[in-house]
Amino acid sequence: MKVLFIYSVFENIGIEYLSAVLKTAGHQTDIVFDPRLFRAHRKDLSNKLFARILNYRKYLLQQILKHDPGLIAFSVVSADYLWACEFARDIKKLLPVPIAFGGIHPTAVPERVIKNDFVDFVIQGEGEYALLDLVNCLENGEIDYSIKNIWFKRNAEVISNPCRPFIQDLDSLPFADKDLFYHKVGYPFTIGHYCMARRGCHNNCTYCCNNVRRKIYFKDESNLGGSKLLRRRSVDNVIEELSWARKNYGIKVIRFNDDDFTESKPWLREFSEKYTGNLKVPYKCFVNCSSIDEDTTTYLRESGCQEVQLGVQHIDPEIRRQLGRPIANEKIIEAIRLLRDVGINVLADNLFGVPGEREEHYHELARFYQENPVDLIHVYWLNYFPRTDVIKQAKEKGMLDDELIKQMEEYPYQGDINVKSELHSSKWLKYKMVFETMNYFPMSLAKFIIKYKLYYIFVYLNIFIPINIINYLIPKKTNTFPHPRKGYEMNALRYPRLIFRFGWKRIKLFFNNKKLSGIL
Repeated sequence: MKVLFIYSVFENIGIEYLSAVLKTAGHQTDIVFDPRLFRAHRKDLSNKLFARILNYRKYLLQQILKHDPGLIAFSVVSADYLWACEFARDIKKLLPVPIAFGGIHPTAVPERVIKNDFVDFVIQGEGEYALLDLVNCLENGEIDYSIKNIWFKRNAEVISNPCRPFIQDLDSLPFADKDLFYHKVGYPFTIGHYCMARRGCHNNCTYCCNNVRRKIYFKDESNLGGSKLLRRRSVDNVIEELSWARKNYGIKVIRFNDDDFTESKPWLREFSEKYTGNLKVPYKCFVNCSSIDEDTTTYLRESGCQEVQLGVQHIDPEIRRQLGRPIANEKIIEAIRLLRDVGINVLADNLFGVPGEREEHYHELARFYQENPVDLIHVYWLNYFPRTDVIKQAKEKGMLDDELIKQMEEYPYQGDINVKSELHSSKWLKYKMVFETMNYFPMSLAKFIIKYKLYYIFVYLNIFIPINIINYLIPKKTNTFPHPRKGYEMNALRYPRLIFRFGWKRIKLFFNNKKLSGIL
């Protein structure tokens, strides 16, 4: 049977694994990719007028009709939920094809998602073999309503099934189906190879999707039923994939998407010993400060690690503890020093808008990075995802009420969730522009801007994008901060490249609008 995935903006490893399992079982898969030009997550690259002019929806619906799939599958995070609902509703108007929603948002609130009349199945949790079972049933023409991990509709009845245990032997899975994105979308996804060496995380951060997964799978933490959330692929299996990827795609850089690539020192040591010779390609990874020491930084350097993304998250240790990250500031400082001492670029992630935060924390964070410089500073406004523990914390502090929580579950990202706080996301955006450009102008100017709250000029002059572009094209230090041009290689410039590539393609499709206008 033919399964058609619908996705947008980014490459999705989860979809690639689903596709690989289906293909191994003899099914066909393909993808319809919506670039969502000027209508994605990045506010600095969003524009309602351009988004309307460069909308691909009618063209993509025409492509779906040509595919004539037996099942359409959406992988959905909260930020994409409304887009997915709109798209699925349009598909149902044209084609009586069953539609499945999976991913972390349907996993968190399956009872909400299944209510949509355009959603036939909800896949909860890890979906490789649940989706395979469903596709086999549909191909045979008889649905088995007892398939674990799946919510069904039978007439007016909703059938919810429990989740099967997590896949423990990750080596048993086929390699992710990179052809799905590489051949269908191509550049810019071929810039680098996304890989996962493990699933799950040893932390339980209150704002993370793993926080939700723990609640669903391990309601009784004392009895995990032999199933573990954190699972690792063998080093040999990972290296075999990277060797295959280099042979087939000529990869030049790798991004490991593991939540903490350094959490197992023995695994990392073995990887550094075996990842050698012609196979050795520079890579980037996510790390946790708690797992960084002299040994892990040595193994990272010896194995060719070029850059790490380090979760600082907040400057206040007590707020970090409430977020599920009980790490002392001294440990963060030590991790930054150790990584930079061995020549590894450090990108630091920070969350604003968390429960208990005050504006003074922004100033403390600026002083922290002035004293402990990193290569790039990333600042994010905290998104309150359904059923995470951080929602309860925000409610206790009066930042959220039941109406806002309901909005997150049923209509997420219909604009920002306006948490009841002195620090609204519009103020965060002004600070974000200061923090993310601190590498690009004299530190004395950064201190002056933050002290006297002159960050408003960054918004009025829209200085953020020009500074980033200029410093990417013409790298030049203006202060004591490092300035790694390669830090932009896979993430920051992927979406602008999508805009250039698909924007031009959409302009060429402009003259076909008469043919497409009758679709809806």
